[in-house]
Amino acid sequence: MFDVYCPACDKQRLIAPGQVRTMINDDQGIAVIYECYCGELGALRTGAAHEGALV
Repeated sequence: MFDVYCPACDKQRLIAPGQVRTMINDDQGIAVIYECYCGELGALRTGAAHEGALV
């Protein structure tokens, strides 16, 4: 599960694995694309590259 803020419904949400639509791994880290309970798509950036670690 992921804890995210959804600006569309103005709430903190726990996103379940079934709400993850795709994941993209690029030079900026990992982008987890999810669908909020309100239907809005969002992205959560994570990973070592995103945290500013030396790669």
